[in-house]
Amino acid sequence: MCKRKNISLFILLIFSTLCYSQQNQALSKKSLWIEAKAGLSFYNRELARINNENINYQKVNNSLRLEIIPQLNYAIADRVFIGGQIGIGYDSFEEKTLNKNNTSYNYKIGAQLQYYFLKITPQFYLRSELGANFNHLNMNFSVNRSNNYLKTYLDAGFSFLPKENWMVSIFFKDIFTYHSSSPNFENRNDFESSVIFQDFIRFPHFSVSYQLN
Repeated sequence: MCKRKNISLFILLIFSTLCYSQQNQALSKKSLWIEAKAGLSFYNRELARINNENINYQKVNNSLRLEIIPQLNYAIADRVFIGGQIGIGYDSFEEKTLNKNNTSYNYKIGAQLQYYFLKITPQFYLRSELGANFNHLNMNFSVNRSNNYLKTYLDAGFSFLPKENWMVSIFFKDIFTYHSSSPNFENRNDFESSVIFQDFIRFPHFSVSYQLN
């Protein structure tokens, strides 16, 4: 009985070591990942009324905010990645007083530096991302406007590797930002910091990544 128990413990130890090795290799130097990052937020006045929410304070009837940012990341050292990004953002809201739908589109291209700075377990990591991108914003409001601007940002979050070659992440987006001009997609000016958890609830961001090599 004791012998069987020792064999089981030995097999479990080997399995844990293999998993640990695979997770380490996933974020090791020269690994290449493709990542799809997305943010989504919406408000529907009718759904809020059905759920007995207080809708009188809302300035809009309905709103939808969406952002998609594909990235390609290459490890220049263990747990340190550099890469490029493109992205599109969409914002739509209906003003209560004017009963008019306003929309805006934001297009971006840029680069980022990622660092998985703390390994909680072989599957869980805390991460940060420092990036910069060039943006073009088109707004279809009462008067159509457009703006080109530069944005730099710092994100933080945590990542989970559920199986080999796959990773899912949750982000606290735009903890610190700089915008060269306004208006912009984030409605910020110059250097600003976020209210981390409040902004996450308002506009949460997630990502799914896949290792290519």
